[in-house]
Amino acid sequence: MALTDLIKPTPESDRPPGITCDKYTRSESTRCVHYLSNGGCARADEFMCVEWLKKHGPLVPRQEGRER
Repeated sequence: MALTDLIKPTPESDRPPGITCDKYTRSESTRCVHYLSNGGCARADEFMCVEWLKKHGPLVPRQEGRER
């Protein structure tokens, strides 16, 4: 059994105000234990952090050579 199998999500009643991600797991700071730099998520079933996307919106790839 992997250590990540033992980590359980924080119940909704114990989450900080405004956190709606069902998989949020409290760490020593206010960030989720699965949060990676630049808004990524360490969970295999998530690519980007749900809370980060709520705040910043989806990433749009830059198109090279496009004139305005």
